[in-house]
Amino acid sequence: MEYTKGEWEVKQSGTAIMANGKRIATIRENIERTEREANARLIAAAPLLYDALRRLLEDSEIDTTTPDVPARTLVRATPSEEAILQGFFVLAEAEGK
Repeated sequence: MEYTKGEWEVKQSGTAIMANGKRIATIRENIERTEREANARLIAAAPLLYDALRRLLEDSEIDTTTPDVPARTLVRATPSEEAILQGFFVLAEAEGK
């Protein structure tokens, strides 16, 4: 997946997300400051969260490659297995799949 590489930083009182000296996202100023700054921090953490989840799922032992049986139909999944499966769905959504 291609996205803006580099450290994403919150700037301008939580209204801008910057990477490599370029603005990559803007948070509206009509949101309460604490919420705006929290949103900005979450967006700025997105590349790190994506990479961490990708590495975690690559190391998981759950096979979700069987096209005939969607992973959501697994029965008796442990909470950890359910969380891993949810991670696969989240990455697929982020990657536009």
